[in-house]
Amino acid sequence: MTKVLQKAGFVGEAIYVGIDVHLKSWNVSLYYGSQYLRSFHQSPHPDILVSFLQREFFISHRKRQKLIGN
Repeated sequence: MTKVLQKAGFVGEAIYVGIDVHLKSWNVSLYYGSQYLRSFHQSPHPDILVSFLQREFFISHRKRQKLIGN
């Protein structure tokens, strides 16, 4: 039996990112409108967060530039 994995498409949709910032780590929470998606803990590097958002939520290159300020 073949399993097909399908990710939800968030292209053109707003994903809200809440970040609890500390010196050595970040706690990140993600929301889609008022719907809670997930929370996770990561090292304090913006590029890691941006890469995760691109991979999981298909954020476009143009929106990525806005996220990291380029």
